[in-house]
Amino acid sequence: MNRRFLLLFSLLAVVCVLVLLFTQVTAPLMPIGAKSAPNNAPAAPAPTVAPISGPPAVLPDPPLATPSVTQTPEQELQQVSFSIESFRKSLGANPVGANAEITQSLLGDNDKKLQIGLPDGVKQNAAGEMVDRWGTPYFFHQQSATEMEIRSAGPDRKLWTDDDLQIK
Repeated sequence: MNRRFLLLFSLLAVVCVLVLLFTQVTAPLMPIGAKSAPNNAPAAPAPTVAPISGPPAVLPDPPLATPSVTQTPEQELQQVSFSIESFRKSLGANPVGANAEITQSLLGDNDKKLQIGLPDGVKQNAAGEMVDRWGTPYFFHQQSATEMEIRSAGPDRKLWTDDDLQIK
């Protein structure tokens, strides 16, 4: 009976995540430091992301994650946020710890053994951390039990620079 309930609950959670993914309308994410255009000015075209031709000279966890051909980096970051939100709605609080611990919590290492899973296209490195399309681990900053900032280092693979992407 408990297995059936857990299976049913897991299936319901996956359906909820899918509904959120396909119905959520949000404003596009902007790199830190970018300024939005005034209301009467035409919006600037979205920046394009060139595929990475090869790994940099120093990379702790080769090979790099393969960039998604169907999602923008902003959409990938939004998917990670949806996974955290699904976890929070199901278990009452955000997963805690560093990236690897948060990743394991999403994969079922939590009090209820609930498996949210990783978003489509999001990979893990050898250390068990979720990485962005450039192979850099996402940075998670727990702001409260129900708020978390998620940051991607962006194409330069360095946190806290102008090309970083973030979501709260």
